[in-house]
Amino acid sequence: MKRLLMICLLLVFVLAGCGGFYGGTMYSLDDNREMTIEIERSRGGGALRAHDPVKGEEFEGTYTCVEKGTGDMVMWRGKIIGIPSGYIGQGILHGDKGTVITVKMDYQWKGPKAVGFGEGVDRDGNEYQIQFAP
Repeated sequence: MKRLLMICLLLVFVLAGCGGFYGGTMYSLDDNREMTIEIERSRGGGALRAHDPVKGEEFEGTYTCVEKGTGDMVMWRGKIIGIPSGYIGQGILHGDKGTVITVKMDYQWKGPKAVGFGEGVDRDGNEYQIQFAP
């Protein structure tokens, strides 16, 4: 039983550091556009992607993040370690038509999805709301 628990915990830690993109929605608060946004699952930061179907603009960028706090505590190799309760991140999206959006996010990984929210603003002062929902 102990061996099975250790294998499960190892699997959780391995998957937590795996790549892959997880989607959400970014809403323009100025003209009600709905865009897709994707965040790469990685530790400490990663890539961001977004798509604006109305303007036909593709965005790429990066983000960095820090752990928000400790959630569950687990025993790992004789030591008690904390699993992060979530992350706070900031990033920049560069559009292929010249739009640049800075974003701030507060999220956590729930199984195979990101869950949380955020906000963004572009160089013209247009505001965006980001939602990562299960």
